[in-house]
Amino acid sequence: MMDTEEMYDEELIADVVENLRGMINLGIDGDAISQSDKYIVNITLIEKDKPKKYRDPLWLHDAYVVQGRSMQDIGKEFSITPTAINQWLVKLEIPTRVHKRITNAQEE
Repeated sequence: MMDTEEMYDEELIADVVENLRGMINLGIDGDAISQSDKYIVNITLIEKDKPKKYRDPLWLHDAYVVQGRSMQDIGKEFSITPTAINQWLVKLEIPTRVHKRITNAQEE
């Protein structure tokens, strides 16, 4: 017979499996959170063979300059840091925007 804690753990496990199954079936990379009273499970699903478009100068220029996406937003799409995106922008000689917090601090 299961005690209450084991029952909660089984419900959490079922929720994690359901989240993963849904993400895989829909082809969604990203994060999902499942939680119980005792645990929080952060699930990150990343397709291993996903093309690294951020290394393509035309794609990165379009995403960052033309579309105005942030380094954080682009990085999140590929599960890498904004710093890594910044390094690719510099390497590919794509001009970066000045961060608003830096601009505001310089004005004061």
